[in-house]
Amino acid sequence: MSMEDKRQFIYKLKPQLVICWVLLLKMSAVFAGTNDSNGLWAGINIENRFQPNSKWHYNVLVQPRFINSQVMLQQVEVSPAIFYQQNQHWSYWLGYGLFPTTPQGTSQTYLEQRIWPQIEYDTNIGDRLKLSARSRYEIRQWSDSAQIATRFRQRFEATVIGHNALNISYDAFYEGFLNVKNADWVTDERVDQNRYYLGIEIPTTATTVLNFGYLYIYRPREVESQAEHIFSIGLSVNLDKRGVGPVYSV
Repeated sequence: MSMEDKRQFIYKLKPQLVICWVLLLKMSAVFAGTNDSNGLWAGINIENRFQPNSKWHYNVLVQPRFINSQVMLQQVEVSPAIFYQQNQHWSYWLGYGLFPTTPQGTSQTYLEQRIWPQIEYDTNIGDRLKLSARSRYEIRQWSDSAQIATRFRQRFEATVIGHNALNISYDAFYEGFLNVKNADWVTDERVDQNRYYLGIEIPTTATTVLNFGYLYIYRPREVESQAEHIFSIGLSVNLDKRGVGPVYSV
């Protein structure tokens, strides 16, 4: 099969893939017996090189998170990071996350801090499909506890690059979260959560992209599992013009 045949095959499959994705999400919510909630995440992500032609970059994400139809600001994520772009495929990251958090059913705000190294791999198949994989190890601390927790995250992502009038692209990912070291403020479950995302990317200028998408978060628990249905909106700003992608939680 030629590269052009592969591109045509992927293009023809897009409607079917979207339908299958939605059905899977609906089925998971119906059969899991979950405690469901709704939310809105809105973020801005800024990226640039430290110096022209440098392989060192910085990245900053700020993302307020609302739950239950935007009634309450549950969490704000502030995550600065630096990374080294070895080549067009591999990049190596080190980041810090600050998460003021107000758990549901309480009025008290806690502070979670994270330090995370990360390895990311990107590759293009032709001019229409981009595949990515991201591995991250998080060291986490909660303001109400002296115990440290660690967690491993693995994401697999696919982007169908737009070649239409608006250059709209389609993006999907799966990310699994595994607890490595538990603490008294973290669930005892080995699988912390699973995330599924489906969205679109709309370039607005040479350096900015608007992202809209649906994020489904499933947290398996022994007593009662939890599911979140998130509408995600974001603005990606890449001052290096290297190419920008969707804004999700990091």
